[in-house]
Amino acid sequence: MKPSDQMKPSDMVQKKRRKQSDARVEAWLVQYRRQRILLLWLGSLGTAILAVPVLYVTWNVIWFVLLFAFLMVVPLENLSTVTWVIWTLLFVAHATANWQRLENFKFESEGKLVAARYAAYISGVSSLALVAGPETMHSFVKLLCLILLIGPSLIALSFKLARAAIAAQRMDVLLVAAALKELLVANQRVLLDDLVTKVRAPHPPQLLRELLLIDGVILLTSGDPSLTVTDSLRADASARSDEAD
Repeated sequence: MKPSDQMKPSDMVQKKRRKQSDARVEAWLVQYRRQRILLLWLGSLGTAILAVPVLYVTWNVIWFVLLFAFLMVVPLENLSTVTWVIWTLLFVAHATANWQRLENFKFESEGKLVAARYAAYISGVSSLALVAGPETMHSFVKLLCLILLIGPSLIALSFKLARAAIAAQRMDVLLVAAALKELLVANQRVLLDDLVTKVRAPHPPQLLRELLLIDGVILLTSGDPSLTVTDSLRADASARSDEAD
């Protein structure tokens, strides 16, 4: 064996430390993944259970509104059928809603609202307070819609948490641990393409999805797509690695 082929003691020590570091990150990820899966399944089950009474109350609210406000339009014998139709359409509305617009509330200035209330008081027509404040009225309608969509939102959240739990169960621990180690040792953002090349990821989109299952891994979209980790994740991984030692 040539002297140049022999590994120097310092190189051997460095290689051993790298292996130990890789093993610590992998051990931390295994423990984190186990806890994450448990919390995701518990969250999915909890939101699904909570959705049951919420959807029950929503159905009854729709039924009573139809009974007292639309009985002239909806015959009593068709009341339950129409209620079921409206109740089902809430799920369609949830799936197709423009949430950014729906959650954007606007109100008239205090001066306009005071003037509207005064006009309603003087005229004896209380509805003037609403007509004179269209933005406030619109926001009130949005709020009612959000309340009606609480049940479907809980169901959607339950499915979302379940999908995340399944994705965590299918996680390629070795590959994700290698990528996570690169992010932890870096003191700056790491380009996604560079990270994929370093860890030799066969399916970059899958690696990205699995990395983002970890709280504290952040995708930066300004400029070239890149990843970084929060200081809290770095500290948590370091602390648990020290405990493992």
